[in-house]
Amino acid sequence: LQGQERSGTQELYLEQPKCGLPGLEAGQLLRVKKGIYGLPDAPRAWFETLRGALIKEMGFHQMTLDVAMFVYWRKDGSISALFGHPCGRLYRCH
Repeated sequence: LQGQERSGTQELYLEQPKCGLPGLEAGQLLRVKKGIYGLPDAPRAWFETLRGALIKEMGFHQMTLDVAMFVYWRKDGSISALFGHPCGRLYRCH
């Protein structure tokens, strides 16, 4: 699991595989610490990770009226824009 640490108050537990895991007793549950694909909070975690990278690492600005749009102003006056789509795709315009 490569996701970010889960935040929030709801704890999530998984059962072990039928063959068990070394160091755990049979039937012992595993508490989920990182995001997993398919969880209700997975899209939000993905967007927050993307948002952080675009703003902090790449210099984009998030638009106020459409939070799924990020704009980068170049020194020559041109702009590049990224649009996030609910299905998880990104579209680039320049």
